[in-house]
Amino acid sequence: MNSLSWLIYAIHLFGNLGGFFLGVAIVSSIALAIVTLIRAINNSDRYCYGGNAKEKEALELDKKEVYKNLRVTFLKWVCVPVLCFFIAAIIPDRRTMYLIAASEIGERVVQSEKVQSVFDPSIDLLKNWIKSENDKIVESMKPTEKK
Repeated sequence: MNSLSWLIYAIHLFGNLGGFFLGVAIVSSIALAIVTLIRAINNSDRYCYGGNAKEKEALELDKKEVYKNLRVTFLKWVCVPVLCFFIAAIIPDRRTMYLIAASEIGERVVQSEKVQSVFDPSIDLLKNWIKSENDKIVESMKPTEKK
């Protein structure tokens, strides 16, 4: 297999990985929202009954600790879907990668000696033709003398 074959293989692999990371990001976002909601509901149920002042003070301290833990857990687990969305966003689609491959092959072809031997004289011919056309335009724009 040559380098182009490996590049085409990588194109298909990365195309599939982009969809995979997007799927993981969506599923983990939904799971994170559900788990966070359930934990918040379960923790809020613990504080719905009355009691004496000492118990309420202990519950308030416990409540602050629970919400701190909930916030830390949420921030820790929110990294997974964000990272997956980011990876899915930076992986280019197959069409873009095919264009990159074509660009690489085109650059190699243009820089080959065979093409350069044809290309260099062509540039000189093109420059001479442009110069002659430019001279014709300049001549045609000069005012003609009337007698």
